Amino acid sequence: MAVAAPVKPVESPPASLPARAVERAVAPLVERHGEAQAASIRRGVAQVAERWWPEDGDEEEFVAFCSEGWLASDLDRESAFARLEEAMEQVDGHLLEVHRELHRPIHLDLGPLRPVDLLLQNLDLAAHVEEDLFRTRTAFFALLNFPVDSLAERLEKGPRWDRRRWAQSRFMDRFAERVPASLVQRIGQAMREADLYIAEYNIHMDRLRTKKGDRPFPKGLRLISHWGLRDELKGRYEQGQEGLLKQRMIQAVMERVVRQEIPASVRDNPEILWCPETNEVGPDGGQVSREPDTRYAYLLSVFRALRLADPYTPAAPTFV
Repeated sequence: MAVAAPVKPVESPPASLPARAVERAVAPLVERHGEAQAASIRRGVAQVAERWWPEDGDEEEFVAFCSEGWLASDLDRESAFARLEEAMEQVDGHLLEVHRELHRPIHLDLGPLRPVDLLLQNLDLAAHVEEDLFRTRTAFFALLNFPVDSLAERLEKGPRWDRRRWAQSRFMDRFAERVPASLVQRIGQAMREADLYIAEYNIHMDRLRTKKGDRPFPKGLRLISHWGLRDELKGRYEQGQEGLLKQRMIQAVMERVVRQEIPASVRDNPEILWCPETNEVGPDGGQVSREPDTRYAYLLSVFRALRLADPYTPAAPTFV
């Protein structure tokens, strides 16, 4: 299957509001609620400003939103967080259910994939959720009232946080970035194409042989090249010397796959014998052409797609 062309760059995100807008929003809030809340007010207003685009409204609308949306009491914030948490749990839960159903023929061995299965796996109903949360200003409300914590803050202060504070910190990760829906879809497409490649990457274990010609795995055993091989290796720890032989053969298979040395004819082929240790195929041995660098082409495609989100993540400079 051909790998998608490299994802083209996109324009940088619109400039955030000027510093004067932040000061205009902060000053009356501090005057109203006191210096004790000044740090929290400034941080919340700044978080909103970093992600506020021209399409969200002008400076006056920004100042008015901050004035109306700031919650001064712990009780109000606790109530608002509980509602947000409850709502997002419903949204994310149902979207996960839909995603699982759309990808069922990809993740389960239900027979040959049909063209309609490949089309449905590209249907991503979640791509516009974050965009809609910002357009409805729900995300801005959360950013105004709850901090987006950095890794450094978590390392320094996290040991003193209670369960609720950690829940708020993790919850706010979803609003730390504002990536356009069109870009989310493009990233998702690159991820799904890579996922499909792995889903179709099976090793017929009963066709593996040692240098002596032994075939230790039972007939009909076919494993996907990632979690299938991993789980099979883990399941052999209590089988003594026999299990060790199989584990070492699995290790050799995984190394051939990772180094892209696996023969092209071996992938999901129930007919060809293969010795992973020598990388020879057939009952009498013989070298054949390896698989092209397809695995790394997909890795590169995903990397390039994810890099496009970097300009839209003010809380972190890179995806990592």
